[in-house]
Amino acid sequence: MTIAKPHARNNFDFVRLSAASLVIVGHAYPLLAHPDLPYFLHTSISTYAVKMFFALSGFLIVASWTHDPHAWRFLLKRVLRIFPALILVVLLSALVLGPLVTRLPMAEYFGHSMFGDYFMNLRLYIAYSLPGVFEDNTYPNAVNGSLWSLPAEFFMYLLVLVCGLAARWLRVVGFAVVWGALTLAFMALNLAEIHFQTGWFTGAVVYATPVTSVIEVAPYFMIGGCIQLARRWLPLSPVAALLALAVGIGIARAGIYAEPLFILITSYAVIALGSASTPVLRDFGRWGDLSYGTYLYGFPVAQTLSWAFGDRLPFVGHILLALAISLIFAFASWHLVEKRAMRIKPKAGTMPRPQTV
Repeated sequence: MTIAKPHARNNFDFVRLSAASLVIVGHAYPLLAHPDLPYFLHTSISTYAVKMFFALSGFLIVASWTHDPHAWRFLLKRVLRIFPALILVVLLSALVLGPLVTRLPMAEYFGHSMFGDYFMNLRLYIAYSLPGVFEDNTYPNAVNGSLWSLPAEFFMYLLVLVCGLAARWLRVVGFAVVWGALTLAFMALNLAEIHFQTGWFTGAVVYATPVTSVIEVAPYFMIGGCIQLARRWLPLSPVAALLALAVGIGIARAGIYAEPLFILITSYAVIALGSASTPVLRDFGRWGDLSYGTYLYGFPVAQTLSWAFGDRLPFVGHILLALAISLIFAFASWHLVEKRAMRIKPKAGTMPRPQTV
């Protein structure tokens, strides 16, 4: 999910890993048909965790562009961060997990059109099912529901690139102006579709991705980028972050649905807390950046546990075991694939760093 990584020691690894863990916790409720799904700021905790990722990603990806505004280097960095781990989890799901758990004979499994369709995930055209896999689970058929956010995430990367190129083409308008205008547009769309529920985009799907899903999370990325552009004037205080979250919680508990305010509060809070350097928390990255792998493997691991044990595992035990196994896969993914791909990322050129305003 979150791509760039600042050089200084900070809490970003901890915040990202916490978000990935919250996704696994939140998914356990529908996967096991457990009642009382927790909500935070009127959002299910798994979706809220994805929004945290988007805010952090906007902050860090905009920094990546402003540091090195070279189109092909920027795009290659994004591809090298997103796709190697995605390719691995898709291959493992289709070629290892699927054959182990499918109810179909092997010849029928590998010859099924659904098997071939699953590899469309490699081009971010999301397919959730494999033939005969998890059909009798409490939450049937879905192999990896977490993949839904990746097309939206990559779309936001392309938007950063488009904004940068547009600012260069317009010459008299800087990147921050173009970015600010698009931020207002996405906030307006979110206000209409998510806050006021106009239904303008209900049922609209582009490249196998519901448009409403993008509208829901995109403003977090955009505001994260705005915070990056304004960081020389905007203090990032963990105390202010906690106070902002407390205000948001109070508003939510009062029954007030204020999504635009929640976007601002969440984006500022996760970035401020991530930018801080807190003892213990700042060392969470010493074993690698495990957040993306944890996010990718959490859903199929949880579904496999549901397939293997049904309701024989206690609910909390299921969550803890899913977290532990996902972290093991994430560790292997980082050290065997992701870290190696990051080593071949192109380096910044000699061009001067652009102004952000």
